[in-house]
Amino acid sequence: MQRLIEFLLKFRDYLVLVFLTLISNLFILSNQNEQLNFLRASAFGFFAGAEEAFSYFNRYFEALRTADDLRKENMLLSEEVYRLRTYRIENLQLKKEIGLSTETGFRSVPASIIHTSIFGSDNTITITAGSEDGVRVNNLVRNSAGVIGRVVLVDTHYSLVQLMISHQFKMGAKIQRTNTEGLVTWNGLAPTHVNLNNVVQTANVEKGDPVVTSKNSTFAPEGIPVGYVDSVFVDPKQLFKTVRIRTAADFTRINHVYVTIPEKTDSSLIRLEAKRNEEKP
Repeated sequence: MQRLIEFLLKFRDYLVLVFLTLISNLFILSNQNEQLNFLRASAFGFFAGAEEAFSYFNRYFEALRTADDLRKENMLLSEEVYRLRTYRIENLQLKKEIGLSTETGFRSVPASIIHTSIFGSDNTITITAGSEDGVRVNNLVRNSAGVIGRVVLVDTHYSLVQLMISHQFKMGAKIQRTNTEGLVTWNGLAPTHVNLNNVVQTANVEKGDPVVTSKNSTFAPEGIPVGYVDSVFVDPKQLFKTVRIRTAADFTRINHVYVTIPEKTDSSLIRLEAKRNEEKP
């Protein structure tokens, strides 16, 4: 107790100053006088401007660090592009030798996202590409990471895209390592995972296996990344096992996408889709 009294006596001047400052600020903040409001607004504008000036320097140094990271990433991507170009030339040469077509069969239309809804059971995004860009219903939508969804509604300049994390979404896919076929669906639990259903019990599936679109999909070109095997659920009483996939695309951070448009439409797929639409009530 004696030490506390000595401390208070020793620093009484500072303590009184702090106390009076707090009381003064309290009176200023509680007073709604027009002059004080003007003073508060002026002070707010001054400090906000000063903060913006200081933040400029922070953004500058952050931009330097980002630029350095981008240069490193650009170097790695350049090396990868060079290797991919080499593989493509070899692939085209082999196709010519065995008489296969060298056409890709589809093109990509870039688009921005202007609205996102990912907190329901039927999650969608609205993109800035429509019928004038050649977009049609059931075109695949992807980004640089992998599959995003498919187009379900088309306007002149905009399209509605049903995301892969939607209860109504279904797409053929396969385990890339073993070519094991399955059907991609979403169980509604997490926006980071989908399921690969109808995978036979005897299929060799390992954690980390890449999953890509298969040729059995009615709207997606073969080989587009879907995600990676996260876990496998096996029920001995069932004929199939369920494979849980972590999606390659992060649906909470997508800003730009590409619509994959077939250059040559398969008439058999059109007839199949028309038949399905006629069977719907």
